[in-house]
Amino acid sequence: MRLYPDTKNARLHDSNATNSAPDSASIDDNWPTLEQVEFHRRNAEIIRSKALADAARFTLVFTRSTLRKLRGLPAKIRTNAAKPGATA
Repeated sequence: MRLYPDTKNARLHDSNATNSAPDSASIDDNWPTLEQVEFHRRNAEIIRSKALADAARFTLVFTRSTLRKLRGLPAKIRTNAAKPGATA
């Protein structure tokens, strides 16, 4: 993909100025290759999957610890808290 030259799809400005569009040789050096794009895309997928696994692991640990704490409560407190409409 190449940048447009000065005259196409650009704002009007002084074309004699030093900030004109770069030549094609300097543009090609700045664009990543397809291999680099694919490499970074794959790395992003790996990072996302690791983050999702960490979040799922944290949720599982939190749920298990909460259930263990509920089981550790005395039976009277545990049964009243679990019944819908229980009085305080």
